[in-house]
Amino acid sequence: VGSSAAADVYKRQLRYCDRAMQISGRQSLLLDTQGTIHLMQGDIGKAVAARAEAVELNGDDPRYLFHLAAAYHRQGQLDSARSAFDRAMQSGRYRQVLTAGGALLLSSDGSESCLPEMHVQAKLLFGQTSRDRRRKVIGQTPLRL
Repeated sequence: VGSSAAADVYKRQLRYCDRAMQISGRQSLLLDTQGTIHLMQGDIGKAVAARAEAVELNGDDPRYLFHLAAAYHRQGQLDSARSAFDRAMQSGRYRQVLTAGGALLLSSDGSESCLPEMHVQAKLLFGQTSRDRRRKVIGQTPLRL
């Protein structure tokens, strides 16, 4: 699929999100989806704004906090990314809502530069041995902000 075709798909998806919000109001799920589309388009500012609004509406859901952390990270706002990530982890419900795709989003932004603790935490959620978990959690991967 060429970049022109992808751009057309993203525009159509955004129209669907906008229409859904006209019908049902601004809901966290729709705003988060809108943020994902903006992120895929490379419009990081709009992605952060949509995901921040999703968190404002439903701040106790760690899935939206994880997604906001990824958007902040892509924007280069590492302190904000870390704060959103920490809030998600503190919820205690992250294991129920973080999918493999979400872990991938947290663990890499496509440029191989990510907050190492996000990468470590994402890997921990998906089947590492307890020995590997201890090794990583102890701090062999430093945080570089």
